[in-house]
Amino acid sequence: MKNIAAPASLSGAPLAELKSWLSITTNGEDDLLTTLVASALALCERFIGVVPLKSEVRETVLPSLLPQPLKAGPFISLTGAEAFEGLQRRELSSGEYRIDLGSDGMASFSLPELIGEPQIEVTYLAGLASEWQEIDEGLRQGVIRHAAHLYREREAAGAAPLPASIAALWRPWRRLRL
Repeated sequence: MKNIAAPASLSGAPLAELKSWLSITTNGEDDLLTTLVASALALCERFIGVVPLKSEVRETVLPSLLPQPLKAGPFISLTGAEAFEGLQRRELSSGEYRIDLGSDGMASFSLPELIGEPQIEVTYLAGLASEWQEIDEGLRQGVIRHAAHLYREREAAGAAPLPASIAALWRPWRRLRL
């Protein structure tokens, strides 16, 4: 199971860009707008299959001698690996695991020999860009446009589908897995 442990901060440049797009000059809705940017960024990640903005990811894997693909990418660096059983946890030393990086930027995790614990929590950094301004213009515009769309449609009944213009901005980055 994968979860974003430490998402990227969206209260600076992304919030300012969305407020500019919507012509909002007050700070009264900053929390709502930041939440909408986070939702749009999460949808972008699901659509393209990679993490757009650097985030810390935690993923639980089973001990295995075979490489297990990590779900988030592109992989930047490993920040920790803990073996655990129930509440008992221990940090794995660098010689107790192996990270293999694929040509597509994705990584896999394996063990050179089996350990006694039944699960391992792998913590790592993943993302296409470290800062908001480093994200490709099309991805960034799609996130801002989708957040603006969510803002404008917030009173509507039911969820509106992803606008085609946003999908068109994200489609060149989409990774499909068979």
